[in-house]
Amino acid sequence: MATGFGLDLDQDNNGTTPDDIQRIIGANWRVAGILSGAAVEGAATMEYHVFAGAVVLNWGMDQKILVPVEETRVPVEPNPGTTTRRDKIYVQQRIPETDGDNLAVVASTTGTLPPRSMLLADYEVPANATSTAEAVDRANRVYTRSVGGQYGQVAKYIDTDSTVHGKELVTRGKQQLWFGAMWNGVAPTDRDLMIHFNSCISAGPNQGASPEGSVIYKFYLNNELVYSVERVFNKYWESKNFTFPVVIEQPSNTIHYTVQWSSGASSWAVRYGGANKAPGDQMVVVDNGVANL
Repeated sequence: MATGFGLDLDQDNNGTTPDDIQRIIGANWRVAGILSGAAVEGAATMEYHVFAGAVVLNWGMDQKILVPVEETRVPVEPNPGTTTRRDKIYVQQRIPETDGDNLAVVASTTGTLPPRSMLLADYEVPANATSTAEAVDRANRVYTRSVGGQYGQVAKYIDTDSTVHGKELVTRGKQQLWFGAMWNGVAPTDRDLMIHFNSCISAGPNQGASPEGSVIYKFYLNNELVYSVERVFNKYWESKNFTFPVVIEQPSNTIHYTVQWSSGASSWAVRYGGANKAPGDQMVVVDNGVANL
């Protein structure tokens, strides 16, 4: 039977097991990644300076473990060849069954990362290098996020289609809200979201000298209308911004929006790219954390 973390043993010697703790950690940090620190720098010799920190590793379907990273220096071989080399610096949690101990080790490889490890840096070492000072880190450092924290952008869409539209209904931006790499992006809790929308449209061609009209944008969360706004347009490529909050209260969520002519000039078009780098229509959904109100 499971036992709460932090409780003493009972009369039958029952206590918190590693499995219990792993599930508790997994409930707090959904995504494997760097918790803090663990930065890696080159040096004047053939070694890398790894700073102290901690990471969260996957340890089963919904389980995680916390792994400390000790400050250390990782030696590597010179690169006497005529081509560049990639040095991948990683932390690995070893296990007695396959490794003979349970130490958390920091090491380097030019090949595939070993099991139960996380990449800290991926340095491209120049040809004929005799130090790592000129090496360049090409890694995308992945940071974990706690369930109570903010997940940043959970959906992003840019409409780059400059097709001229008339009075037809246009559907855009079908996206799944994405809360990390595990469980198909399922939201960990009820969440407060902010939807940021930038509209850059103008009247279509052949609308007269001073065309003016309007379209209605409608936004749908899980196929239910949550917000609409009428947006006036004319011959100029004007951008207008709209921001509104929504709350999600179910695990898996989708979003999309529609655009339809409302009045005035009978055609319109999204403006994207070109010499002036028009932004197009942009929708960004930002997670603001746990919904408590």
